[in-house]
Amino acid sequence: MIKRDEQGRVVAVDLDLRNPHAKAAIDHRLPAEIVDSAIDKERQVLAILNEIKALVAERA
Repeated sequence: MIKRDEQGRVVAVDLDLRNPHAKAAIDHRLPAEIVDSAIDKERQVLAILNEIKALVAERA
């Protein structure tokens, strides 16, 4: 979206891509479930990082 002033000069540009047909994401889980999910995802990330670390160590 480009916003212009009365002289046609650009005064603001919004470059965020949005899907006009997307439905709003609403999370109805309990706060504890959301935290547990975040912790689980963090564990997955750490496992992947440890795999990468091992691969790097093998090649060093």
